[in-house]
Order: sequence, then C-alpha cells, then structure tokens
Amino acid sequence: WIKYDLSLSKNESHYSDPTNYSFQFVQENSSFTGTVTADTDPREIPLMATIDSAKTGFANINVRDYTRDEQQSSLQFNVTLPFNLYDITTGYLKVGGKWKGLNRWNDENDHGVNGLQYGNGSGPNPTLADLDSAYPDWGIKELVRQNGDLPITAFLTDYSRDNFLNGEYPLGFVANRDMLKQAADYLATTSRWLTYAVNSRGRDYDGHEEYQALYAMAEFNFMGDFISFTPGVRWEKDYSKYHGQRYREVTINNTAAAPADLGLVESVRQNEFLLPMIHLKVQPTDWLKIRLARTETLTRPDYMQYTPISSINSYASYVRAANTSLKPAHSTNWDASVSIFENNIGLFTVAGFYKTIKDLIFQVTINYRNGITLPDGLLLPDGTDKYLNDDGSYASNWLKNASPQIDTYINNEEPAIYKGVEIDWQTHFWYLPSVFSGLILNVNYTYITSDIGKKIYYVVNGPIIPGSRPPRYSQILTDSLRHSRMPDQPTHIANITIGYDLGGFSARLSYLYQTDKTAFISTQPILDQYTGPYSRLDLTLQQKINENFQVFANFNNLNNTRDISYRGNTLINPTYMEYYGFTTDVGIRYKL
Repeated sequence: WIKYDLSLSKNESHYSDPTNYSFQFVQENSSFTGTVTADTDPREIPLMATIDSAKTGFANINVRDYTRDEQQSSLQFNVTLPFNLYDITTGYLKVGGKWKGLNRWNDENDHGVNGLQYGNGSGPNPTLADLDSAYPDWGIKELVRQNGDLPITAFLTDYSRDNFLNGEYPLGFVANRDMLKQAADYLATTSRWLTYAVNSRGRDYDGHEEYQALYAMAEFNFMGDFISFTPGVRWEKDYSKYHGQRYREVTINNTAAAPADLGLVESVRQNEFLLPMIHLKVQPTDWLKIRLARTETLTRPDYMQYTPISSINSYASYVRAANTSLKPAHSTNWDASVSIFENNIGLFTVAGFYKTIKDLIFQVTINYRNGITLPDGLLLPDGTDKYLNDDGSYASNWLKNASPQIDTYINNEEPAIYKGVEIDWQTHFWYLPSVFSGLILNVNYTYITSDIGKKIYYVVNGPIIPGSRPPRYSQILTDSLRHSRMPDQPTHIANITIGYDLGGFSARLSYLYQTDKTAFISTQPILDQYTGPYSRLDLTLQQKINENFQVFANFNNLNNTRDISYRGNTLINPTYMEYYGFTTDVGIRYKL
C-alpha cells in the first residue's frame, strides 16, 4: 500500500597536474606582410607570414601546477502512496526531497622566467648565460652573438606530417620537447626562477554549495487510461559561499611583478524558487496519445561565472570580473504532442514547444566611463574602505580617471522566446518479405525559432566639454537592445538512423545534421560569432554470440567532419576550425 526509497551518496574527486610546461618563442618585427580582407581565405594567411627562424627568439618559460578537489554528499527520498477512489479514479500521491552539499578547492602555482629575448643587444641575457654554462654543447653563446637572441633553430626537430589539419595548413615549427624541458628543469634550480604571484594566487578559490528541494505530485487516471492528469509543485533553494581575490596586475620592465591591491573576497549567493507543473495525457484509442504540459525549469550559472575573482591590468585598460549576483535562468515551458502507434506505421509523433526564459545569462563587454552604474556583483574597488588588502591597507579606486573595458556576466533583462516543432518517426519494416524484414528506420526533425533582446553597452558623444580647445565632446555610456537568436540554438536539426537486425546481428548507420548557431552576440552584427553547419555520419555493428557474449565495432565520424566558427553573419571564411578525425572502437562485451 506504500512505496518508499532512500539513497545516500558521498564521492570525492582529486585532480593534479604537477608539471604543465609551456614555452614561447617570439618574432617581434617583420613577421607578417599582406592585407587580410573579408574575402581572404584563411588558408592564404599562413602564406603571408615572413617568419625568420633566426629571429624567432626564445622568450618565456612557464611551469604551472594545478590541484583541484571536490567533495559531494547527497541525500534523497521518495514516498509513493497509490489510491483507488471508488473506481472513479486511480493513481498515486508522491512526495520527496533532496539535499546536496558540495565543497570545492582550486590551487594553482606558476613559476618560470620571461623576457629572455630582451637584453641581448649589448650582451647576453644573464639567464641565457647561465643556460650556456649548463649546456655548452648547445652553442647558446655563439647563437646569441650572431642573432641577438637565442633563435628557435637551436631547438628545432625534423618532425613532420602531411595530414596536419587535413593538409590545408603548414605544420610550422616543432621544437625538441626534451631540450626545452631540460632548460626549464635547470633554470628551476637557479635564482632566475621566479614565482608569478598573479597566476599563483589570482586563480585560487574555495567554495561551499548547498542545494535543497522538496516536491509533491499526484497522478489521477480517469476511465482507465483514457485521461491521465498529473499536477505537482517543486520547491528549490540553493546557497553558495565562495572565496576568491581581486588584484591589480603590475608589470615592471616587461616582467610580471607582485600584484597590488591583493585581497581576499567572499561572496554569498542564495536563490529560492517555487516551480509548479501540470501534465495531461489523453488516450482515446490504443493507437493515439495526446500530451499537454506546462512546466518550469532552471538553468544555473557555471560556478566560475560568480566565483569572486576580479582583476585589472597594469595599464588600467581592461577588467575581468565575475558577477557574484548572478541568478539562475528561469524557463516557463509549454509542450504539446500527438503520438500515433500502429504496427505498420510504427511510432509517429508530432510535438510543439514554446518557452519563455527569464534572466538568461550572457557574457557582456562594458566600455566603462566615469559615473555609470555597473552591475552590483562585480566587487570592483571604488575607493571606499570596504575593500581591504592582505597587508591591511585599503584598495585604491580602480575606476577613478580610468576607462577600462570590463568583461563580465549578467542576467539579461529581456526574456528570451524559444519555440518550435519536432517530428519523430520510429518504425520496423517487419512486414516486408524475406531479409528486408530486418530493416529499421528512425527519423527525427526539429525546427526552432528563438529571439532574445540582449542588453548592449556602448559609448556615444555627449555635451561639449566647457573650455576645451579645440572643442571636445564628453563621452556617455548608454545601452540598448540587440535582437538575435538565442546562443547555441540551430534552426534545423535532423537525425536519421537506418538499421538492420537479423538473428544476433545488428547494424545502425546514423546521420546528424544541424544548421549554424549563434555563439556570441556582440555590439554589432559584424562582430557576432557563429558556429557553422554540422553534419556527421556514424556506423555501429554488433554481433551477439550467445546470451552473455557480444562483439562490437563503432566507426565514428565517417565523413571526417570538423567544427567551424565564423565572425560576422556571412559565414564565408572561418575563424576557427577543430578537427576530430575518424575513430574506430572495437570491443568484446561479456555480461555476468
């Protein structure tokens, strides 16, 4: 007469990357000639490079270590009580709850040397002189005397490959990793090796999160399965407390120095929601089902978007800041579907959906001017005594007499509208003669339209500044709305799977296609970013030997598709390409 379940869980994860090496070579002058226009194919750009290996000098060595830990505990329960009210309605009442606690720690350290390409005009860079004394057979002293720096030719290998980026782009220089690692490991034992305070402290954080939820729902069935009505409500509450830091970057003689205005920052967030839902299912016949639903759902921001880390560069021209006041995006969803099931047709479904999304989270760029109001959660020092530095002093006013570009995240003020229709057909041609009876077909198509008015900040000329000669205009930050598609939403999505089953043999050939998507909405269309259309072909084969034993093979990305990104809405020449290539998995599966 009652069902219940209770679950407890605790898990921990630990990530450690103790020696992450990076090396940089720089050619500072005359490395590129030519003009890039909107019609320039990206494959033409490497041909415009005038790279001189003798002038591409060893510049920076960095060795970073990362340690990340997470601890998560959770408790949830569900209780179900079936009922039968005088044969008028049957169904159940169900209540449940969940609690989840999460702790995070992140610690990063950065060590190394930089500016190795400087100081060689009037004599060897002292760090390179140390390296020469350790490895005299490398000929560092003579190379520096000839070239003015330590050229990449000292480290080049003869590694090459013809299929790099499908053979469409040159591979470029390949350095000897062992030699570079020797150089780093040796310099780490000398006084030249520095600790970079910004990277070693500025990206550290720790935090605690708690999530609580309770729900109650019921299902009422009338006239057997003819009508099924399911109302419910869910209460959710989330809490987070994170520690990070804010700091001002300092650079002295092209070398990163200890940051200024370094101080620990704490942020506390708390959100609470009441989310009702209603489902209605009508089944007038065995072959027809009609479903209607209204639900409310949440999309929470990534924790790094509100972990309190903010910084301003040494020129006071750029600020990156998390927004500690970010709220989850709140969606109200209306869904309707009609399904037909018949032996010869299979399962055919048509569904429509309409969503209104409040507080959608966006990355924004604000070109700051004195006197404007910034989002509340940026935690940028403003000259008041509430921003205490580690040394007990108070942080200076970062924005006084400065007009930096500020990159952060906001909850969009205008709701987004997301709607469309989905068609799905799943069938088995069992009625065809002979071997054709094993054919299977699944087809899914979705059409989506969306609209969002994103808040855009930009600068316009204001009144003339009194007494200025020649007349100069004041600058005023204003905002407006730019309407666009929602990010990451294609207009068309199609999936087609053709399969065949015969005895213990099974094969599936699947094809996925989706149109381009908006990746980032900028201040004007020409600066918007898109991902290009995507298509992919996969094949899966399985052979069942007996009830427990099976062999399989998966052939992924048969058409060698790639991810492509564009800037501007013309989608002519890509700005970014990522190749995955064709992969194969072959395996044996045994079920105990």
